[in-house]
Amino acid sequence: FLPWLLGMIFVVPFFAYATFKAFKLPDPGFLLFIKNYFLTVKFHGSFYQQAHYWFLNVLFAFLILYALFAEKFNLIKIKIWQVILITFISYFVSAKFLMPPDDWLNILCVIYFQPARVLGYAALFMLGVRAYNDKDFKINLKLYGLLSLVFAIALIAFKFNFNFNNFNLIIDAACYSIFSVIFAVTSTNLFAKIKQAPQTLIKLSQSSYGIYWLHQIILMPVLYLLKDLDLNIFCKWLAGVLCTVVIAYLINNFI
Repeated sequence: FLPWLLGMIFVVPFFAYATFKAFKLPDPGFLLFIKNYFLTVKFHGSFYQQAHYWFLNVLFAFLILYALFAEKFNLIKIKIWQVILITFISYFVSAKFLMPPDDWLNILCVIYFQPARVLGYAALFMLGVRAYNDKDFKINLKLYGLLSLVFAIALIAFKFNFNFNNFNLIIDAACYSIFSVIFAVTSTNLFAKIKQAPQTLIKLSQSSYGIYWLHQIILMPVLYLLKDLDLNIFCKWLAGVLCTVVIAYLINNFI
């Protein structure tokens, strides 16, 4: 909770202000932006956000629930196909009847999440508990890796041609749910198989929380510096990722 609170106080207002300026709207100045666009009479303005810190609150809620009901959580033997099904149903139902899948639900500027995705996160959390407790939890890495690649390509291709109707929403929900769950399971199983990881990867792993907390603060200035360079867009993307990870790692470990 404390890392979320620090991010919300010292980072997010400036991040939201930078987002506002990116829309090239008349600039009211930082303080008036906070008053009129970030925190309004209703306590959340049109440019309110939690940047990437929203997930810390969601994860904190899952950990509290697990601490309170650990025995019951440990008894749940949820399967991968069940996680995919829960993710699919929650995504489709929320997008169809509540709000678009990329929209956020904001409750008193504290509880902040995407309804289309949060049940899928909860199901994945339960699968993670099962995988941690079940030492025989294994998958076919080659098959799951291939499925991850296929549905990643399908999801990206579909998003470029998305028109909102029932059929397209079903395809969108299916591609998203299958890819997100399969990729999460594949990547965690892949790294778990590495018995003697290079020291660099171990240090990166140990710094992952700090890198996550810092990354958007660093990424945005880096992208701003890269945007006018005459480079291929994929080179810019790779440079942005590498610079962000390296700088965040150095700050996390040496400052």
